[in-house]
Parts: sequence; C-alpha cells; structure tokens
Amino acid sequence: MSDLNTAREVDILEVCNRAIDLAGGQRINTFDDKVEEARLSKLHFRFIRDKLLWDHDWSWASHYKEIAKSSNDTNVDEWDYMYAIKFNDFIRLREFIDSNPLYEIGYSGAEESRVIYTNESSPIKIRYTGIPSAAAWAPGFVDALVYLLAAEMSRTLIETTTASGELFAVGEARKMEAMEVDANENNFSEDIVD
Repeated sequence: MSDLNTAREVDILEVCNRAIDLAGGQRINTFDDKVEEARLSKLHFRFIRDKLLWDHDWSWASHYKEIAKSSNDTNVDEWDYMYAIKFNDFIRLREFIDSNPLYEIGYSGAEESRVIYTNESSPIKIRYTGIPSAAAWAPGFVDALVYLLAAEMSRTLIETTTASGELFAVGEARKMEAMEVDANENNFSEDIVD
C-alpha cells in the first residue's frame, strides 16, 4: 500500500496550522482565537475540503443510501418523482444502484433541501460522496487540502498573488497525485500477472 493512502489520525486544527505555516501566518491554539488566522481557517476550511471531495470519487468517502420519494412530490418539468437529499454529509451523487435512470439535481423549497428529480419509482438506492470522519482521509488528500487551504489564506496573510499561485499549483499537483493513487489502489484487475 502506498504511503499516500496509509490511514492515520487527522487533527483538523493541525491541518489548518500546517496551512497557516505555509501561508506565512502564526499558528493558532483554537479556532476561536481572536486572530486573522483563526478567522481564515473557519472561513475556508469547509469549502476547500468539500471542493476536494466533489472533485474525485474518493473510495473512502463513498456512502450508500436507500431513499423514498418525497411526500411533497409534485411533477416538475418531465420528472415524475422527487427524492429529498436530507442527509447532512451529502456532497455529490455518484451513481444509482440497480438502475441507471435519467435524473436532475435541484433544490426544493418545500423540502428545504437538495433533491433528485427522476422518473425512477420509489425507493431508489444511491452511492454518493459524503463527508467521512477525518480519520478516514487519505494522507494525499490531507496534503492537497493543506496546500489549497494555504493558497487561500496567503492572499490575506501575505497579500501576494505569486505565493498564492505557487501554493495553489502545488496543491493541485498533490490532489492529482492523491486521486491517481486512490484510483489505482481501488481499480482491481483480474489480469494481474504473478
């Protein structure tokens, strides 16, 4: 197994402090510190993490769920059914299990959530990218997260686009490497030669 995907405990405060170090700031003790670095950590961390989760079908972030059609079901355009996505850890729909329907993701005010519109009858089974515990994150994902977070923070902390651009380029390269490792380690082939 590659070092990039070896499981280890992840401390979110330490992830932010590593990013702060790269961005030229002062480390924080808590997210409630009354300093710019803590404010930036709270502002950018979830957005960058969720964007990384969206960008790739990480094997360790896959979740399965069966959902029933909404009781507020109304026909919308060409769709017969609406399925509310009312689970908090949802990032992105990856596939339907046991079916391959046409669908559209939208937002329903009646459900106060994102919804799946489809002509597939109830219930449907889906596989989606969710937000797993930080303990499940692959080290390569964490590394990319640190650099991409540092790129955002550096715009404010040191106010240079050069440093921000360099950090972003490293973060994107680390993300691509981690995505490749994840895809390779989870693409099992029967054609393996002894």
